[in-house]
Amino acid sequence: MRFGFVGAGKVGVSLGKYFVNGGIDVAGYASKHIESAKQAAEFTGTGAFESVKELMGDCDALILTVPDREISVVYEEIKKELKKPMCLIHCSGLESSAVFYDLADYQSYGYSIHPLLAVSSKYESYRELSKAFFTIEGDIYYLDELRQMLMQLGNPVIVLNREQKVKYHAASVFASNLVLSLLEESLTLLKDCGFSEEEAKQALTPLALGNLVQGLTLSPREALTGPVERGDITTVKRHRGELTTEQKALYDAGSKVLLEIAKKKHPKRDYSHMEKVLKEGK
Repeated sequence: MRFGFVGAGKVGVSLGKYFVNGGIDVAGYASKHIESAKQAAEFTGTGAFESVKELMGDCDALILTVPDREISVVYEEIKKELKKPMCLIHCSGLESSAVFYDLADYQSYGYSIHPLLAVSSKYESYRELSKAFFTIEGDIYYLDELRQMLMQLGNPVIVLNREQKVKYHAASVFASNLVLSLLEESLTLLKDCGFSEEEAKQALTPLALGNLVQGLTLSPREALTGPVERGDITTVKRHRGELTTEQKALYDAGSKVLLEIAKKKHPKRDYSHMEKVLKEGK
């Protein structure tokens, strides 16, 4: 299968470079701006195409690496040029292959493929893709071929159902974006204590990374420590007394989850007083 990329942003360039390095046949790029396509082509050692129509003539599969809101728009344009069976793929973590709602009418097949990785750099993130877990979802026809291709690159792959995509994406946000919201509040509190930004980051790095590694290597239950786990009501009350309204909301929401973990870790321990504090907020 020969692939072409529609879109030359961070995901498209990173995935294209990773594919080429892994021996996958990539024709090249088409983009809104030809200069972006040329830059992507030069970096990946592939071709730059003046139009999507031209690119379609040189590949069997199109990978749409465009923002989620543009996938359906680009698809409507691609449909006008479908003269042969094609494999259409998008890389949204949220959207399913249902966006290609009538692709079967064109004797073609649709898929979503998503690397579970924060792609932050157009020219560096491809180095991290070898560590990424991939998910794939779509028509049965090429599903196993695409899954095997990713596995041959060395990536673990999970096949999802269409209905699971939104929940999967929410899980990704919990582990990635929402962690940053907690980190931001932690940095803010330390700076209130007189830490500089760099000192706060330096102080939190071993604590945050160590806890995250333990939680993922073992389990959140085995890694859990702190006042909620100990049932230390006094400390929790004192913490809450120093927080803003918004910070209390985050603290309480997270602590309620920790309380449920603590109950599983210590089933014989009485957490009723802690439960009352977190429920009543005082």
